[in-house]
Amino acid sequence: MASSTEVEFLKVLACVAWADEEVTTEEMNFIKQFVRKFDLSGDDWAQVEMYLVEKVELEEMKQVTQRFLSRARRKKERAMLVKAVEDLLQGNESLTPQEKEWLRDLEEVVAESKGAAFLLDGLRSLLRIGGTTQEMQDGSREAYLHDFIHNRVLFKLRRRLGAKQLEKEGSPDKLKRLTLSAALLGRVGYVDNDFLPQEEAYMKKVLHEIWGTSEAAVGAVTEVALETVRQGVDLHRLVQEVKRIMPMPERRRLIEGVFALSKAEGKMSHEEVEEIRKIAYMLDFSHKLFIESKLKVLRPGSEQ
Repeated sequence: MASSTEVEFLKVLACVAWADEEVTTEEMNFIKQFVRKFDLSGDDWAQVEMYLVEKVELEEMKQVTQRFLSRARRKKERAMLVKAVEDLLQGNESLTPQEKEWLRDLEEVVAESKGAAFLLDGLRSLLRIGGTTQEMQDGSREAYLHDFIHNRVLFKLRRRLGAKQLEKEGSPDKLKRLTLSAALLGRVGYVDNDFLPQEEAYMKKVLHEIWGTSEAAVGAVTEVALETVRQGVDLHRLVQEVKRIMPMPERRRLIEGVFALSKAEGKMSHEEVEEIRKIAYMLDFSHKLFIESKLKVLRPGSEQ
């Protein structure tokens, strides 16, 4: 089982992976080598993964690195970070002068057992990203670990829009329902790996007219939901959160809305119906209730 220092070590690597503003497959595989080496649990991996699915900004990387250095008392632990960061950056075509300088600073910190003062200047040159952002003022990612595991759309939306903007969209309870619904709509619409323009238009209409999402936020919610689905969501955990938050009448309206989305292109596909069936049964629908919800959306006399 991984120690807290090892988990923080991997968070630093995750932050460094964003130096060129994207996390490549090679960088992900490099980090996963340490995941196996440290024998991370699922919950430990979730803490690291939070830093791999959403861009890390300068101030946040400072905080993460400082946190690791405050825990890594042994010189060996710090030296391992220097070597790992160097290997990770070598994955780029070539190290920039700023990256080489930052590595020298990091090595000096390790050698002299200093604090993390080198971050204050060196990181801005290393990371080709901006300064403090609104989400950093809203709290650390760890504070929203539950959302990351069970409602990733809300987690990502909070990082994109910030708490102040989200407050304008409704209460925390409403936001949970909104983002869970968006996740399931996206999941079913993308079941055939092709989210059609008609489905996207319907989804935006639902978010605006039924959930009261502002015009300014509709695009962001839709984008985040589809991006989350493409990256992959744990359907079991997502459904468990829906069951925890929504009573059966709300679940039924949600399933009816998902059926309507699948019909937005003119006809429900077999793959979509089967995905909805799976979700409905996971939401404790009886077969009778599932059929009633489906028929309510279909036109009278239509067949599927």
